Amino acid sequence: MNTKSRLILGLLFFQLLLYSQTYQSGTGINLFRINSNYVSAEVEYNSGEIKKGLISGFIENENIEILNLSQFSNFESQLNIDDDKFKFKKDENSKPEKLNKNELSRITLIKGTSNKNFYLKEVYAIDIKTKKLKSLDRKVWLPKLRSNQKIDVFGFNLFLNNRYTYTYYYLTLENDKVIRFFDDKMGLCGYECGKEYYSNFLNEVFVRSCEEMKVPVQEYMDSMTKENIKKTFKEKDNKIKEIKKDKNLKSEERAKLILETEENFVLQPIQDLISIHEDKCK
Repeated sequence: MNTKSRLILGLLFFQLLLYSQTYQSGTGINLFRINSNYVSAEVEYNSGEIKKGLISGFIENENIEILNLSQFSNFESQLNIDDDKFKFKKDENSKPEKLNKNELSRITLIKGTSNKNFYLKEVYAIDIKTKKLKSLDRKVWLPKLRSNQKIDVFGFNLFLNNRYTYTYYYLTLENDKVIRFFDDKMGLCGYECGKEYYSNFLNEVFVRSCEEMKVPVQEYMDSMTKENIKKTFKEKDNKIKEIKKDKNLKSEERAKLILETEENFVLQPIQDLISIHEDKCK
């Protein structure tokens, strides 16, 4: 395990602690948008059948503006859209039909040349008290952020007062099940408690299904010194400063690069572990 790889995971844990601090101080409500008009879409049924057409009443956000991170569970529950909340039709002249979420596996929103894929997933988490995997008894529509052979990454970029805060992510457990890395009570957890929780999360995702991941995961955890975390966090901030100083970039290009840098800062550590898992656990 090289030094760079070890430092990267430290970044992720530091972000987790920052998220915990924000979680304690936020006030307000969660904001996300539901389409009221029909937009181009593709739906995939559990049977494998795929239909193209227009959808109304589905999530349209690529990023989420959130004013109170302590209310995130309420926001997450809102993603469990009821059957009668969104409709689908073949074209403008067709009669709309109600979509039953229990019959669907994927909804893709089509905007020009870009697609946004949402998958219906059952959410699990590590219980911070028992340290065991628990079902949150909810299915939610999640956009896919990274595709891999076995473990995909789902989630949203979260913003506070129009400023990027965190990329909230979920990882594939099996089939239609995902695990989120954050427990609602972690805002009161503290550094050591949070580190233990994160270790349990990594072991559930990677080691439980493949003993060969035990050493890589432990090496990642051992790399989490506060000195390394602060250093790599500063490197990320310096990279963003350079992007902001680049006068050759248009405002939209600059914003996109900054968001990509922030998102990669959070997701690259987990992506590195996924790559090791795919190599070792065939």
